[in-house]
Amino acid sequence: MEKMFSNLPDIWFDWYARLLPGTFGVFIFDFSFNHFIFIFPTFERMIVIIIIGYIVGHLIQPLVGAIIKVIEKREGVEDIYRRAKPDPNTKESSLRKVSKSHAEASSMLACALFLAVNVIYFWGDNSFYSVLYIVLFLYCLWAMVQRIKSRSRKIKDLTKLHTREN
Repeated sequence: MEKMFSNLPDIWFDWYARLLPGTFGVFIFDFSFNHFIFIFPTFERMIVIIIIGYIVGHLIQPLVGAIIKVIEKREGVEDIYRRAKPDPNTKESSLRKVSKSHAEASSMLACALFLAVNVIYFWGDNSFYSVLYIVLFLYCLWAMVQRIKSRSRKIKDLTKLHTREN
C-alpha cells in the first residue's frame, strides 16, 4: 500500500499532463471533423478514445514540458526548489503540491496547443466554434500562468517552513 502512495505524484502527472489533455485533444478534433463520438458514443469507443488520448498526451508532453520549464525558470524559484527537495525537513505533501501545480500547468498548455492547432486547421470552416475555441485557448493560457504562479508561491512557502522550523 505504501508503494502505491509513493507513486501517487507520477499517477497525478499522467492524469493531469497526459491523459486529460490528450483525450481533450482527440475529442476536440472529433467534434470539429464529424461528431462521430458524440453522435454514436459507445463504451468501447470511449475506451479507445481514452487510450488514444493517453498516447497523444505522451506525444505532446515533451514539447509542453520544455515550454513549461522555460516559463518556470523565469519565476526564479528553481534554486529554492532544488535545495528543498532533498532536505529531510521538507514535507512530502508540500513537494507533492508543487509537483501537482506543475502537472496542472502542463495540462493547461497542452489543451491550449490542441485548441490552437484546431483553430488553425479548421479556420473558416465553422466560425462559431473557432471563436469558442479561441476563447477556450485564451482561458487555458491564463490558467497555465496562474498554475505556474501558484507553483512559485508553493515553492516560496517551502522556504518559509524551513525558517520557522530552524
